[in-house]
Amino acid sequence: MIIKNCSTLPNVGSDGEVQGLSRAEIASMQPMVMKKCCRSRGWSPKAVPKKQLTLRLSPRGVDYFQAQGRGWQTHIDETRHPYVKHKMA
Repeated sequence: MIIKNCSTLPNVGSDGEVQGLSRAEIASMQPMVMKKCCRSRGWSPKAVPKKQLTLRLSPRGVDYFQAQGRGWQTHIDETRHPYVKHKMA
């Protein structure tokens, strides 16, 4: 493997060839510690988290919302908001 612009790379000769490591270099190696990322895995916590539940809907309604693609469950929730707001008024 030939690497161009290798003046700052360790173990790369002036001809651009990667040089092998000596036994002493291998023995002196330390494991790389990964820095904790800024963001943890998964969704960020919400001020008012949603509740998980099981809801039975007609196949026709489910098919309609699923046909709209990604986010269909959120779309069902957003469609419900005006109804609930009207009933609570």
